[in-house]
Amino acid sequence: MMVGLKKADDSKFGTIVEMKGEMINQLTNVHGGQHFYSLEEVATYSNIFNLVLKDDEDCADKVPINPEDTSLFYALDNGILMCKMLMAIDPECIDTRAINRG
Repeated sequence: MMVGLKKADDSKFGTIVEMKGEMINQLTNVHGGQHFYSLEEVATYSNIFNLVLKDDEDCADKVPINPEDTSLFYALDNGILMCKMLMAIDPECIDTRAINRG
């Protein structure tokens, strides 16, 4: 997976660097701010979303998430997956009527 991502020309999500023996993606925004995320964490969170939300009708258009690319970031774009994950942890934390499915 790492070799494939290193070869991919996807400058939208920064460049892959190795830090402390771990593969990290480094992003620099237009204002000079730097952001980092672990590629292993992206894969792990993608797999967790896939496992927990696989049967949720509201998430059918987003799940399964490919753990080997940046699909996770696009899957979280409207907030429904995050709301559903929070509700899987604590069913009463969000009023389902407040979720904008439109």
